[in-house]
Amino acid sequence: MTSKPKRSRHRVPPGYLRPADPIDDRYQAEIDRSISQLTRQYERARKRLEALERRAAKAARTAAAQEQAHHRNKKVALARERERQLLESEILERRRELREIEKLMMPDTYAGRDGRIRKARHETGSGTLHLGGHR
Repeated sequence: MTSKPKRSRHRVPPGYLRPADPIDDRYQAEIDRSISQLTRQYERARKRLEALERRAAKAARTAAAQEQAHHRNKKVALARERERQLLESEILERRRELREIEKLMMPDTYAGRDGRIRKARHETGSGTLHLGGHR
């Protein structure tokens, strides 16, 4: 006597499966436009970061040279230190911006419009909203 094999309880019913959205020329053009825009944005952010890092290095060299000159003026030293700190915070912000752009440019698993799940943040906490037809 052979028994019927068990079916998984975690199987998705066929009625819930939807085919992936077709990639037509308009959709591909939109993807290409988005990628080129992100690439330009990434290059601008990378150039700003390099310029800021050069300014920070120059500020550090200037600060070291002035420190050797027996701390002539405390106000100038404090102003330069503030400028250096601002530059460092700007550099951190640009690096964060580059990471965000890199994340946007990374390929993602796309399960169609009905497979998207987003987190909704509220004051009382966060929940999951299912965007699409069936759950």
